[in-house]
Amino acid sequence: MARKPQDAWKAAAGGPPGMPALRKNKGSGFGKWIVAAVVVLALAGAIFALFSFMKADPDPVVLALPVVQYAHADWPAN
Repeated sequence: MARKPQDAWKAAAGGPPGMPALRKNKGSGFGKWIVAAVVVLALAGAIFALFSFMKADPDPVVLALPVVQYAHADWPAN
């Protein structure tokens, strides 16, 4: 392939003539960091939820308060 002065810009863009230029990284990739942070937080939340739901339930506590004297006759105590 003959090199012409008009085609000099093709070689400077990404390599030898005839090869496509490589894509340049545009932007800082801030969106990828946000997605990665959301994924990490979702995984941490899922692990926390599994550990909190898998723990044993505490023993029930029953507290009975007997009422022997009650001022309202409309609502009996026993």
